[in-house]
Amino acid sequence: MAGFDWAGVFAFAKDIWWILSVPLTAAAGIGMFYLRSQFPTKLQHDEQTKVLQSSIAALSDRVAGNERQVTRIESDLRQLPGRQEYQALGDRIGRVEKEVATSVETVRGVEKTVTKIDHTLGLILKHMLEKSP
Repeated sequence: MAGFDWAGVFAFAKDIWWILSVPLTAAAGIGMFYLRSQFPTKLQHDEQTKVLQSSIAALSDRVAGNERQVTRIESDLRQLPGRQEYQALGDRIGRVEKEVATSVETVRGVEKTVTKIDHTLGLILKHMLEKSP
């Protein structure tokens, strides 16, 4: 490291600096113009802001409409019967089914009895018709 001459390095850099400064300045200028084209202008920004604000306003209106609809649905849900009411209704339907089944069996028994009576009356009528002159 003792043989390294810092003064020579600085002298060399000073000698070539004027040659490198022109292309570096041109490259920096071209880079700045490129970056300038990548960002929106104030007019474009204002237009985008207006579009976003109108979109937000429309979305707010839709959300408000949905809130009213959700409130209406919640009030409808509060009026629906609860678990206990459904259970009581199920029990009542079960009792009605049992009573209907019992009534059906009773009607079948009555039907059989009526059929037997009808058959017996038919035989009596036939017998009486055969005996009459």
